Amino acid sequence: MTPEGIERYVEQALEDKVKGIIFEIDSPGGVVVPSAEITRYVKEIELPKVALVRGYPASGAYEIASGCDKIVAHEYSLVGSISVILAHVEISKLAERHGIGYDGVQAGQYKDMGNIFRPFTKEERKILKEAIGIIEEMGQFRR
Repeated sequence: MTPEGIERYVEQALEDKVKGIIFEIDSPGGVVVPSAEITRYVKEIELPKVALVRGYPASGAYEIASGCDKIVAHEYSLVGSISVILAHVEISKLAERHGIGYDGVQAGQYKDMGNIFRPFTKEERKILKEAIGIIEEMGQFRR
């Protein structure tokens, strides 16, 4: 679900003059910016809001639920785990075994950071950990 999709559903509900909104949430999370946008939007709704969570609502999904007035969870749901991860598939050894090489030209020092044909350098790993930390702190501040 996108922020725009949520807005369309809520606008329709408001036109129907509902007395409150239940958000059914069952997602392991999502991308930081859309999750934050949806959470901000949900918080601004001036009606009672309940998050009905199922399954494993974590990370961005839990953040969105936290924008509601109340969270109701199934007894077997695992709720929580707001955090940020950066996944990187690195295939240099696989490529080497199959005779596949990479030869690239870049304009800036970190332009190919995340290139799947090589591991992160120590400096790149440090930069990415700092960036993830900043995003994590922003999420903690928002709540």
